[in-house]
Amino acid sequence: MGGTSRISAMMLLKLTMLTSFVLVGLFYVSNVMGFALTTLVVITLLAMSYCIRYWREGIGVELAYWGLVYAAFGLVLLGIALLQSHAGCMFLIGDCYQSRLPSWLSNFKLLYNLKLLVVNSVAVTMIILNVRRTRKPVSDAAEINS
Repeated sequence: MGGTSRISAMMLLKLTMLTSFVLVGLFYVSNVMGFALTTLVVITLLAMSYCIRYWREGIGVELAYWGLVYAAFGLVLLGIALLQSHAGCMFLIGDCYQSRLPSWLSNFKLLYNLKLLVVNSVAVTMIILNVRRTRKPVSDAAEINS
């Protein structure tokens, strides 16, 4: 490996676990607003970290993949809001106890929150890795190519 340092799989797992514990606390600070604000902050930081990385190393497609993942989560959230509004719920995303609401929706919302927690944890891990990557000096070959 020489002078290059690589992040081991164990360190990546520890980093992901640490960020997921922090995000769990932030998610449940204020329930619906907690995960919405946390996700908005994570998306902003993720975009900034990739912009800095792309500015130094050249453009890539990773940020577009993250955009697709978060767009899919937004569409699912819109579907949940539509189901709850048609059932007569007062809140589009929050708890609803209408009899017309499908019984599986509460379990689906819990699964949705857990999946969003995992995606945000991986996104925070990528933010940290991007920041670590941008702190390293750019090689001469990369400067010549750009």
